[in-house]
Amino acid sequence: MPAGGTVLVALSGGVDSVVLLHLLHEFRATLGLTLHAAHLNHKLRPEADADQAFCEALCARLGVPLTTRGERPDAPGESPQAAARTLRYRFLDQVAQAVGADVIATAHHRDDVAETLVMRLVTGAGTTGLSAMAPRRGNRVRPLLWAAKNDLIAHAAHHGLGHVEDASNAEPRYLRNRIRQRVMPELAALNPAIGATLAREAALLGDVETYLSAQVAPHIGTLIHRDGVHLVIDRLGVARLPAALAQRVVHGALVQALTVPPGAAHVLAVLDLATGPAGRRVTLPGGVVAVAEYRHLRLGAPAQTPHADPIPLNLPGVTDLPWAGMRLQAAVAPAREAPVSEGWLHLDSARAEAELIVRGRRPGDRFAPEGMGGHSKKLKDYLIDCKVPRGERDRVALLTCGDDICWVVGMRADHRFAVSGADPGQRVLAIRILPR
Repeated sequence: MPAGGTVLVALSGGVDSVVLLHLLHEFRATLGLTLHAAHLNHKLRPEADADQAFCEALCARLGVPLTTRGERPDAPGESPQAAARTLRYRFLDQVAQAVGADVIATAHHRDDVAETLVMRLVTGAGTTGLSAMAPRRGNRVRPLLWAAKNDLIAHAAHHGLGHVEDASNAEPRYLRNRIRQRVMPELAALNPAIGATLAREAALLGDVETYLSAQVAPHIGTLIHRDGVHLVIDRLGVARLPAALAQRVVHGALVQALTVPPGAAHVLAVLDLATGPAGRRVTLPGGVVAVAEYRHLRLGAPAQTPHADPIPLNLPGVTDLPWAGMRLQAAVAPAREAPVSEGWLHLDSARAEAELIVRGRRPGDRFAPEGMGGHSKKLKDYLIDCKVPRGERDRVALLTCGDDICWVVGMRADHRFAVSGADPGQRVLAIRILPR
């Protein structure tokens, strides 16, 4: 615990937080601390108001200011425990800001570390999740990580400290409670020092994680970037990394892309995309989809098929294509008068006898790309050869004349509509792309 400053103590009234407050109060002068406590009444249990009254009486006896609030957690889709935890930490942050606290102290102890390690082994978390709780992370401090639960109980009994009991801590429907009540006693029968052993293992994993995190930081900066609402990972770059670093790059991306902490299964599923063919995808929590493109993994909400109704080309004028994210400017003029600056394409207007239409692709579309000997090719195969990601192919615009494709917009014209010769009097369709 750093000396000096103001410490906000998260006080539930349980024995752990009561001992934490008592110890800090005992050493406040030595450490130069100013104390403030905070208690959130979740209003979920019949005894919740009594718990709050206990905390108020304890703080009054110790002369420690206390901030309380009554608020029920309401987060659809989250477990009651997760929703309560989210609400509690938000409350603590708000109180810390209001009272000018330098740190928020919570009463996590050695047994919490051991139970968390077992719980995450059961659910799957990778070395990141298996690492020990940090004594300090940001403005959160955990001064009691060295102490076993029995140490705290003994301290409370020795000093005559009362405390409250949360009945939900005994309910077997919660995984942590089942581990505490059933698994830890069995492990203790094999190793009486199991709590200390598991806490030490978690600390060792934490050291490994700290080292690997430092090694992977430069790769995260170069292999992950934002593309609008999507997060993009260089999958070829990830595939070249050692497995331990590749997993951490993917984990770092998932932390940014998901609203819940990613599990080991999520990391491995996305990492598998990096070594497989393009076009595969996996669905992640919150409806996030990871898609393997030719060079990248794209994470975000699933792409919606754009509404690509056929639109007549304005001649002369500008045609807006909202589903393709562009506009087309077009005019017909003699070749000598048509604009020739960068970005303009000239097509043979004489061949465009029917109305020119801009549309999206359709099953069975074919065209004969200019410069490929006049051979017809499936549009789908052409886009695959050009490595257009699957999610972007439905945004490709096609300039058509009757049943013929004149131009795959922004890519290649059909050789039948290419301008041949250098006749300055030849009338051409001059067309270019404008941003929306």
